[in-house]
Amino acid sequence: MLPEEDLYQEILDEVCKQKISDFLTKSRRDVIKALAGNKKLNHGELALAVGTSVASLSNRLVKFDEFEYKLLDSESEGKFRYYYLTELCKKYLESSNRDQATQESAKILQHEVLQLKQRLKDLLEEFKNLYEDDWEIKLDDALIARIECQEIENSEGERLVDDFIIGIEKLLLYDYDNYSIIVLQMLQNNILRARVARFMEQYEAFLPILEAGNDGENLMHIFGQLADIVKLCRRSEESMAERVGIPGEDTLYSKIGYILGKVEHLDKQSINDWFMRYMAGNKALSAFMAQIISND
Repeated sequence: MLPEEDLYQEILDEVCKQKISDFLTKSRRDVIKALAGNKKLNHGELALAVGTSVASLSNRLVKFDEFEYKLLDSESEGKFRYYYLTELCKKYLESSNRDQATQESAKILQHEVLQLKQRLKDLLEEFKNLYEDDWEIKLDDALIARIECQEIENSEGERLVDDFIIGIEKLLLYDYDNYSIIVLQMLQNNILRARVARFMEQYEAFLPILEAGNDGENLMHIFGQLADIVKLCRRSEESMAERVGIPGEDTLYSKIGYILGKVEHLDKQSINDWFMRYMAGNKALSAFMAQIISND
């Protein structure tokens, strides 16, 4: 026989949850809320907590007694009867709270994604307005410069391209497969689509690092792994077998090695700027890469 807690968990399926939700009118839900947190209240205390009369509360309690699932229980202590939530009701509240938190997180995420998509469209429009008929050629040149790690001049157009790229990367962090398609659909020119797709492929190598870096507790560990990769990139080919264990590590190793060969001669700030373009604007990771590469 299952322990009581496991039995209640098994009973609380989706059908049960839906029936309880349908049963809990606002007035009945007030009773549940008043008893949440392992509270035990007698009839008078519960009526006061709910904000109703003792007679009205009695009518509500009758409805609970008639309901097919036992949500309330009671026990006598002296001359009073105390009411409390059953384990099933507690499980229902826990599950409902989780569902609500998940829904709220999904809404926040959807809002953030919509803002990012609009930001990308706005940046693209700014770039078009800046260069007018030449905007596609200018954007193509700028993307090539970033793919090849060429020198980037300081201009309004280059800033817009950097912001556009970092916006793409932040969007891809949410869902690479789906949003990479959406990003490419923003561009009508097939050459630009191919160029952005190539940049996204290079960026994809950094995804495991960025995803792990979102967890503050892992950050020092990630720093250590990146430092190890830079050290290995600077050694001879025979050291390739010593690579550290990171998901997608071979690709990450080759990408960092490629960028390293292009930027190692630059000053610390320039190196930082380059890694900002590949790490979705992550200041901590970019600054760290600049630090270890410049040996500062």
